[in-house]
Amino acid sequence: MKVCVSVSSASRAGGGVFTAAAALYSRLAEMPNVEVLVLAPRDKFHQEDAIAWGKCRLIHLSKVDFFSRYTSIVRQLNPDIVHIHGLWTFTAFSGAFAAKRLGVPYVISPHGMLDPWARANSKYKKDGAWALFQKRQFYAATRVHALNLKEVSSVRQCGYRGEISVLPNGVDLLAAPEVNLNTDAKRMCFLGRIHPKKGIDILIEAWAIALGKTDSALLNWSLEIAGWDDGGHVDGYKSRVDELGLTDVIRFVAPKFDQEKFNFLSGSSAFILPSRSEGLPVAVLEAWERCIPVLGSVETNLVDEINSGCGVVISLNQDELARQLVAFAELDLEQRVEMGQKGRCLVEDRFSWRKIAKQFYELYQTYSK
Repeated sequence: MKVCVSVSSASRAGGGVFTAAAALYSRLAEMPNVEVLVLAPRDKFHQEDAIAWGKCRLIHLSKVDFFSRYTSIVRQLNPDIVHIHGLWTFTAFSGAFAAKRLGVPYVISPHGMLDPWARANSKYKKDGAWALFQKRQFYAATRVHALNLKEVSSVRQCGYRGEISVLPNGVDLLAAPEVNLNTDAKRMCFLGRIHPKKGIDILIEAWAIALGKTDSALLNWSLEIAGWDDGGHVDGYKSRVDELGLTDVIRFVAPKFDQEKFNFLSGSSAFILPSRSEGLPVAVLEAWERCIPVLGSVETNLVDEINSGCGVVISLNQDELARQLVAFAELDLEQRVEMGQKGRCLVEDRFSWRKIAKQFYELYQTYSK
């Protein structure tokens, strides 16, 4: 079976979509009689991050090649199926165009990009892309892959009437870590791209409000924000932290990848994601895999999982979030340990990439020649 994958970036520049796709296809490529071919643009990190794709064959193209040579390349590769990850981009356009031209079935994974907040961000560009090509190609897809039932609803609201498969993102399971929720220097962490979508502005304001409360338990905590600046927002956030007098408490640190990322998570006492829009954030799953309790917004689309004892569902209202931060800080060590351990059990049971890769294998087998 031969699977052709189209992504907007095969490196860390692709953010969460890269993390999820590389993990999935590195597992799928290990299966017998499966060949995974990944077509992606060249970028700053594509050579450095090639190792993340395991046995997949990577084909890096220029933007010009995506328009001028993509179809001929796919014809030569002769895949059983094309899987397009993401929307709105020239890679998504080229993937669907080639598949349709060659009569190859194709699957589209929106990865949360049809969420109302995501659609409203750069609205005019996306509305234009939808009218010019995306709507036609989306409706013609053989199947759509949704990360959760909320995304199924978004797909249907956009008018798609074809088959939908619901398969989550996952995480690689490492050896369970030793409990490390330090009682003296408690650190909450954020891990991901620095973008307004992630709600970092709300978190900063809420932290300041929480520290203003008398005898706040949050006084014993710090916040570290690790990620890359997507769109030039970091300086503004740092300025606001400085204005609030919180530079000793809230720190922006360099992006974390590979083993450094897992060390960063393992050394944290909690993980927080006050996001305004998500598909299914791998970073939350990675925190649980490291036995770290999670504070996540409704928009993480993991409400039931968080509410199963693995953390706290948080508000995007800064006053309410401030109250929730203090309440979490007041939990004792045993309660936080229990949350983290329940999170670990959850990902072992439902979010292992190896299990999810087998489900994708069964999906692709439907279209195998």
